[in-house]
Amino acid sequence: MYHDIFGLPRLMDNVGYIYPVKMKDYLDFCNYSWILRYEKSHTYVKSEEISNFEAIIYRNFKCDLLEGFEGNDLIKVKIYAIGQIIKIVLKEEPRFDFEKNEFLLSDNRKINKNNYDEFRSIVMEQNLIMKEKIYKSKELEQWFEKAKKTKEKENRNSNVDFEDIVSTIKNKTGCTYDELLNETYYQLITDFMRVIEISNHEDAVIFASQVGTDKIKIEPISKKINL
Repeated sequence: MYHDIFGLPRLMDNVGYIYPVKMKDYLDFCNYSWILRYEKSHTYVKSEEISNFEAIIYRNFKCDLLEGFEGNDLIKVKIYAIGQIIKIVLKEEPRFDFEKNEFLLSDNRKINKNNYDEFRSIVMEQNLIMKEKIYKSKELEQWFEKAKKTKEKENRNSNVDFEDIVSTIKNKTGCTYDELLNETYYQLITDFMRVIEISNHEDAVIFASQVGTDKIKIEPISKKINL
């Protein structure tokens, strides 16, 4: 989206400007962003009367994500995580009202069961966060996790880590590390994907000059990137 590629905040009614996370704040954000991946379908709640917001805070997850926490401690961990996310993306410290079940902000703004889903959706889109997968059975979940670990082990030597992404962009674009710290995560990943596309295009042009353009497909530099 226009706002995301330029690193601009999005305005949400009765909440304010929601800012995409810059790399200088990204590590801190990652400590809490896990909770955005989960929703009511990840809990045991089936009642339509209970909102996504309420289920996330007050109900247990089906997975062992917060194993070791229970009761009020578990609730406090989840409230704190959401509160820290609000602090980072709204640049304002919220206060949670336990009686009304909502995060209070200045100027009578608030985040509660009525607008949490919209807030969550915006933050996830801005920062390329995907919802946690839901499996129909425990056996299927275990099978997929085993397959995932096997795949990761097979590709360990070829996996691209975060440092690879940053150093590639720095060396290909000439940006300094300080400049990259002020990019958003969305911009960083988009830049990296575009650098890869440009490199592939340049390699294809060179190869085509040797074997002929009829034997190799040359993708345009501006090829659509699906994040």
